[in-house]
Amino acid sequence: MARYIPAPVPTGDLQRFLLEELNKIAQAMETPDPALALDTLYAPPNKFRDGTIVKADGATWNPGYGAGMYCFYDSAWHFLSGGDGTLALTSGATVNTDAKLSRIFTLTLAINATLANPTNLQNGMSMRFRIKQDGTGSRTLAYGSKFKFPSGTAPVLSTAVSAVDVLSCVYFSGDDRLECNMLKAFA
Repeated sequence: MARYIPAPVPTGDLQRFLLEELNKIAQAMETPDPALALDTLYAPPNKFRDGTIVKADGATWNPGYGAGMYCFYDSAWHFLSGGDGTLALTSGATVNTDAKLSRIFTLTLAINATLANPTNLQNGMSMRFRIKQDGTGSRTLAYGSKFKFPSGTAPVLSTAVSAVDVLSCVYFSGDDRLECNMLKAFA
């Protein structure tokens, strides 16, 4: 089982450091261990420093985006992830997402749709969308203006009945865009 051991907070590239630390945390969380679980906090911790990661209840103590995990740096709490797992989106002509509710979304397309620009984006956050074709298949998906893809070309979904594609994105606030790629045709 992987264990999470935090690295010292650097003075330089904090965004890269946080992404590396989040990847290490994700790896450690793949094999649950009660000794590594974060307790839900109902008030800010009495002692914290840059790099402190906590889980807030979102009601009694809300550092900004409701329940979820937060990291303290640059004199403020920054939202890392919300909720406990995936959030199912509703298929419709326009599919809306709120980044404060989750970072992993599932969507079964029942009609052709547009994935609207997510709300409540924060610099450096990553999001994943598991997109599945319904029992008819051949559904199409267009993307909001913030979704950007390699070579400027949006991917075409797999069209088979029940086909699954995964869209992964990272948000960059300086350019106000989600840089995305897609893995296709999971069997």
